[in-house]
Amino acid sequence: MIELKIAKSYKLLDLATDLWNGNNPQYGKRMNSNHIQLMKQLFWLLKKQASNYQLTAPAATDGYLMRPLRVNNKQLAKYLKCSERTVRNLRKRLKLASWISEVFHGSNSSYEIHINPDLLHLEESTTGAKKNLAPIFLRRPGMRKVLPHTPTGVPSQVTNELNELSGGETPLGLKNQAPADAGAVENPLKPVEKPQNGATPTAAAPGTPGYGTGYKPGRSDLAGKPQNPERVTPPKKVPRKKGSAAPAFPATLPESMEEITGHLSRRERQVLQRLVDTMWNTARRELYAHDWLDERQQQIGKIALAEYLVYAPFDRRRWKRGANEVIARIQLAARWVERRQKAGKKAWIPIPEVYFDVRNDSGGFRNTKAWYKAHLRNVATIKNKELLTKARNEYLRSLEDGAKVGPVEALRRILQRLGKRSPALAEEFKTSILNVAQPAA
Repeated sequence: MIELKIAKSYKLLDLATDLWNGNNPQYGKRMNSNHIQLMKQLFWLLKKQASNYQLTAPAATDGYLMRPLRVNNKQLAKYLKCSERTVRNLRKRLKLASWISEVFHGSNSSYEIHINPDLLHLEESTTGAKKNLAPIFLRRPGMRKVLPHTPTGVPSQVTNELNELSGGETPLGLKNQAPADAGAVENPLKPVEKPQNGATPTAAAPGTPGYGTGYKPGRSDLAGKPQNPERVTPPKKVPRKKGSAAPAFPATLPESMEEITGHLSRRERQVLQRLVDTMWNTARRELYAHDWLDERQQQIGKIALAEYLVYAPFDRRRWKRGANEVIARIQLAARWVERRQKAGKKAWIPIPEVYFDVRNDSGGFRNTKAWYKAHLRNVATIKNKELLTKARNEYLRSLEDGAKVGPVEALRRILQRLGKRSPALAEEFKTSILNVAQPAA
């Protein structure tokens, strides 16, 4: 099995970065840490996808393009913890340096990325050989151009042969192979594997599973193993828990915070304490601004609010979402009190020990869960109406004389944008513009 060596590929990437930045001193063309981080993430994704593909794919003939990496901006933005716009800008610089090339398949599809093999260190894990097998793969046409400002550009085949005869090194092949390995692959277009029994190796036919992949599982003739080894199913991965195990749910409200936080680490207790203080300050301001509460009721209120988070396994983002939901529900309860008081009706909030107890299902804070769900539905409805209004205005502008975008293109963009949010929203938009007059041809 051909395996991508991450550490050795990082060294090649460092050499390519120094070479590129040395020839491009302008800040707008240099490779910074964000570009390097994106390339490293692409290396890891390629390593993962390549290993998964080779478990079931048949052997492919050498000399074809390496199997592309299928990704999308949302996936890369999640890994890099940045926006999708930042990912698009980083990719432009990598394409300018010919480190990657892309194949676009539409706005709603993942695109394919071909990484320049000069940046990769590939080894045959079955045989244990340390030689880099990247030269057996072809480069894409966009990566073969010889440009004076592109140190990563791959020279022509004639130049490669002259470099080998003179002992020179290619731009990205610095310190990549030992001198003894320089003649291991004379021509990347020819297969490395020797024919058996005088047979001539043939390329995979177009349309077959192995065509154009460039990957081939470990060769059994080199490892002394049977020709058709049985597939070994990898062990099933057990998901790792992110935080401490949650304690058992007590039958009554605990008397102290230590009873429900004893299983948490020091860092987890600090995160919980900050969230509880934020929730309690909101409740104190919104619900008990004109009421006097003794120290015990304030402490019991914090304990009751902590119970809404602590019984779930520790996850910082999940706890923050839970705290934000509790704060929103507190504000909904405060608005409910204001409306009833303005209408001349009696409305009051019980003491925290009773109101925030999660076990109280008769008039307690638990009843605000349904209010919160209805609130989210109302917010979504308002947002949909706002999007429909903007979409209609955008389409009407495309019908005017001198519009930069025609009605056909505007309709395609709008339907694609609304369809991602809700198919029903896109249908509602089409109904609203059904009888709009079209411009004369």
